[in-house]
Formats: sequence, C-alpha cells, structure tokens
Amino acid sequence: MPAKLVETKHLGTSKDRIAALERELMQLRREVGLLRGLVGEVDRKVSAKAAEEELVEYRGALFRRKVTGGFHEEVYCPSCRQPMRSPQNELNFNCRNCQTWVNIKGHELPEVMDKLRRFDRR
Repeated sequence: MPAKLVETKHLGTSKDRIAALERELMQLRREVGLLRGLVGEVDRKVSAKAAEEELVEYRGALFRRKVTGGFHEEVYCPSCRQPMRSPQNELNFNCRNCQTWVNIKGHELPEVMDKLRRFDRR
C-alpha cells in the first residue's frame, strides 16, 4: 500500500475518532449538568431536614437543640423562627417580628425545659 494512501486512511480514521470523542464529550457534559442539578436538589433536602430536626415544637413554640444535647433555653416563633420574649416573665411569649404568641409564660420556661428534656427521644 502506498504511503500516501495509508496516511489518508489514517487521517480519515483520526477524524472519525475525533468526531466520536466530541459527541461523547457533549453527552458527558449533559450528564454532568443533570448530576449537578440532582446534587443541588439533594443538598437542599438534606439542609431542610437538618433544620427541621434542629427545632422541636412543644406547646406551640419551637425550641432549638444544642449540638451537645439538650436544648437552648430560648423560645422561638413557630411562624418566623425568630426568638420570642415574655414581658416581665409573666405574659405569654410573643414575637416582635410577626406578632405571633404562644401559650407559654416566661415563668413557666424552667418547667417547660425540664419536660422537653425528659420527653426528648434523642
């Protein structure tokens, strides 16, 4: 076989291989895009689940778990998740942000925290 013919045949094979690799590259890029979308969706779900487990509802209010166990002695709003307050520790906890109130008074907080600790299933 003459050298020129071999060279032409080899060049044609190389062009076919390049075209096949370019098609494969495009397919891989599409797959990477899809996988990135799936990873983002899973990350959002995991974050939402972690946030959900971080806050525990009791008597209409939310309480934040400590990393080391137990709960922070602070009441959080069930609507906007901001800290709540109890004026003079005698009135119901209320939220300055969205005006939500819960049926727990400030002086009841130690009892509520004790019950939360006893019934916590972690």
